[in-house]
Amino acid sequence: MHDQPDLPERGECEYTDQWIARFTDEQLVAYRAYLVAKRASFVDVTPPTSMYRSASYRRYRYARWIQMVDRERASRSAGSTIE
Repeated sequence: MHDQPDLPERGECEYTDQWIARFTDEQLVAYRAYLVAKRASFVDVTPPTSMYRSASYRRYRYARWIQMVDRERASRSAGSTIE
């Protein structure tokens, strides 16, 4: 399993996409790999006590974060070609 990469501190009221926007390119790559590994590691074998604690919800949440990382990487790539 991947260890969580060294990332910038996240402010209390900071939205996830704002936090991700502060990552370096290397941190984006490392964080995406970490999220993919975490998402794959959840196994739905016990009945959930709450929708928000279920493994399937956590897999969904990690998938959404992966999408945010991919969007940030795509926006950076598009911005660098416009110069």
